[in-house]
Amino acid sequence: MAGGCRPWRRPIPSSRLRTSCNTSWARAPCHDSAWQGATMVSRDLAADSRWPLWAPKAVALGIGSALGAELVNKAGDRRLGAVNLYWARARVFTSDEVAFAHLMTRHAALALDASLTVEGLNIALDGRKRIGQARGILMERHGSDEDRAFAVLKRYSPGQQRQAARAGRAAGGDRAAASRSGDPG
Repeated sequence: MAGGCRPWRRPIPSSRLRTSCNTSWARAPCHDSAWQGATMVSRDLAADSRWPLWAPKAVALGIGSALGAELVNKAGDRRLGAVNLYWARARVFTSDEVAFAHLMTRHAALALDASLTVEGLNIALDGRKRIGQARGILMERHGSDEDRAFAVLKRYSPGQQRQAARAGRAAGGDRAAASRSGDPG
């Protein structure tokens, strides 16, 4: 990058930027980049008319220019958000700087996507564990086999507009709920 990367002389706490721009995030480079799937560059926020609510607040905080780059998953079919990069002064971005921003957002997107995948797997494993526990409880309390206990959970689940894992929690201590679902105790 031309000139290298230097920290701000007077950093702006992100909470202050969020608070002062809270009502206008729906019209800001980060939002537009995520929803339009394009890199949004503003050389001079004071003169940029694309974000009439957000830009003046950002300028008042000492931001002169901004670059918003989309975060997209590895397959390119899921938007994860966007990243804003700010500069204190108005400036023209070089192609190398824009490429660097894309590289940063690509790495951030890969890390975020992996984190979301792990979280989803943990949720699925927890649900499976709860269903297994509920089946065991139903088998023990009602003297049924594994398939019949799972059938009880499946019937109880949609009738109460709950997922099977949630039904399992209820079934563990609620014999009346199982009988209301039409299963003999």
